[in-house]
Amino acid sequence: MISRRNPIVFCLVAGFFWAVFAGGLSGTDLRPPTPAQTLGLEHKPITTFSSGENLLVSAVARGEVEWVTLYFRTPDLRTFQARPMKNTEGAVYTFELDTSTLVGASFEYYIEAEKSGRKVRVPAGGADEPARVAGTGGEDVPPIPANLASPQEEEAKIKLPLHANGSLLGSMTETSAGQTFTNPTGNGNVQVLFEAPSTTGLGIRLDSNFSLTNSAPPDDPAVNLTNMNVALSKGNHALRMGDVNINESEFTSFGFGRRGIEYAFDNQKIYLHAFDVNTRELRGFRGFGLPASGMNILGAAAGLKFFQEALSFRAIYVGGTDDPSRAANAASSPYFQSREGRVLAVLQEVRLFKNQLSFKAELARSDYDGDLNDETGALSDNAWNVGGNLAIGGLSVGAIYRHIGRDFNSIGLPFMANDRRGLETNLMFSKGPVGLQGQFALQQDNVRDDPLKYTTEAANGQLGLNLALSSKISVNTGYRLNIQKTRLGAEEAGLQDTRTDEINGTVNLMVSGSSNFTVGLTDSRLSSRTNPSADTEGLTFNLGGSFQAGEQLTLAPTFGLSRTKNRLTGDLQTTLNAFVSAEAFFVPKILSLTAVGSFNRMEMAVLSVSKALDLTGGLNFYLGRLVGLNNFLLTLKAQHRSNVMSGQTLKETRILTQADLSF
Repeated sequence: MISRRNPIVFCLVAGFFWAVFAGGLSGTDLRPPTPAQTLGLEHKPITTFSSGENLLVSAVARGEVEWVTLYFRTPDLRTFQARPMKNTEGAVYTFELDTSTLVGASFEYYIEAEKSGRKVRVPAGGADEPARVAGTGGEDVPPIPANLASPQEEEAKIKLPLHANGSLLGSMTETSAGQTFTNPTGNGNVQVLFEAPSTTGLGIRLDSNFSLTNSAPPDDPAVNLTNMNVALSKGNHALRMGDVNINESEFTSFGFGRRGIEYAFDNQKIYLHAFDVNTRELRGFRGFGLPASGMNILGAAAGLKFFQEALSFRAIYVGGTDDPSRAANAASSPYFQSREGRVLAVLQEVRLFKNQLSFKAELARSDYDGDLNDETGALSDNAWNVGGNLAIGGLSVGAIYRHIGRDFNSIGLPFMANDRRGLETNLMFSKGPVGLQGQFALQQDNVRDDPLKYTTEAANGQLGLNLALSSKISVNTGYRLNIQKTRLGAEEAGLQDTRTDEINGTVNLMVSGSSNFTVGLTDSRLSSRTNPSADTEGLTFNLGGSFQAGEQLTLAPTFGLSRTKNRLTGDLQTTLNAFVSAEAFFVPKILSLTAVGSFNRMEMAVLSVSKALDLTGGLNFYLGRLVGLNNFLLTLKAQHRSNVMSGQTLKETRILTQADLSF
């Protein structure tokens, strides 16, 4: 459709169609055709074909033609697909049709040839009376309903789908002391997605988790709403309210999930982001919109990308005041004093040679007062990192160095480990059946080397090798090293050094598409130069697998055995772990029996043995398959737990009913 708002385009298109129409009329010869001008097609009708094979369609043109086209479609579709036929020999035109692309075991077709505006078709009725060919070896598709809406009509509709899932559990428990009590609990998610017509590009999303318990804290309701979020979007714009996650950078705000409001715009060239969130996790409907002043964090970010995203810059500001005395759940906060802070950061990234070489850096400065009630006041400090990555073929090498000042902190981070510096490197290589991964990191705190403070240095590294011997057998092996030591000034602190060496290997065997085994062995050693009593060596063996017999039975057992020895005292510790889960269907996809069991036994000395047993059996009714819901599962369970520790035995038996529903 051509809009009247654009007369230039309208005139150009109208002129184009007029030129085609006028040219067609001027080029049409109204006189009877001479024998040399006679146009015709000879074609032997196709009566059958083998589904999935290539079918050769051929026709012989009589007279000179400009082109010959094959039109075909599957039954009950309104639109024909057009394929040009090639002039292979003399007047013979052919096309090889791959019938495996057909949605069914039959198709309709006709052939058309044209010369100077004159057309001829076989069959003569063309699209109105096409030939129909039935195939062998396939199944025809069901007819398309006559009242089925077109894609344009579907897009014009307003969609308001509701998605919900939840689980309600009721249990009756009897303890070893003879006490019996009930404990109903529940949890789930409700989500509404509003999609306006595509012409408007408007989207609305409402999302929330919920939980139900009879053992909630005194100040919390029995029914609690979590992760509530309302999001409005249009094009590259988005407005979110409720529980939002703010992830901007390492030194400003990352992994910060709080209740508040945020706006974002991102068209892959320009980035804008602004937010106002609570400094405490709130529940229910408290603080759903704008946070209260004095216990909120404000932030904004702006970024630009240049040269097809090869160069990018971003600036970020985060600041606010945190007052736990005004929070709804101050006890859950790691901070108990009022604090205030602000941080400004600049990020830069360069990507070259189709992302094979990249560099990135972040520079941040903060003003932070960790306690507004003392006389210290705000302190300023810097943090920065710089890193890069090189990827060539199957090889990837990267490194990043970071330096965080002692007084640097951001109120937009849940926790900040400052006063440290370190280097992290990584290596990955993959070629054919061989894969290699490696990481190494050096860390040190007390970056200013204050002689009155302890300094801890740590080195961590690991190297892994993956080898696919065949499509059914693969081997993984690796080595891990951790070294840590602490000093005060130039003197080494006693009992503060450790070294861990670990070698592991795993063999994976894929017996079939429904069965596999995994065997693993780990040898580890822990040592300390200043504390020999901590020297231990251990060996761990693991065996696991999964098996499936059609849709009737699934089984997944695991077994683990470890033994640890103290090299100084000779004491032994043996641990045995076993776990198994299984489900067997009596009525396919409707009725099944499940069993889950775990057992743990730890022996540290002859007279020190602990054991734990957990057995659960359940009868599952998949009622959703009967009533047409996505999932409606009703489960009857029985659970028994037993713990033996220091000669004391605790037992618990539970009878549970559980309903899971989603739509």
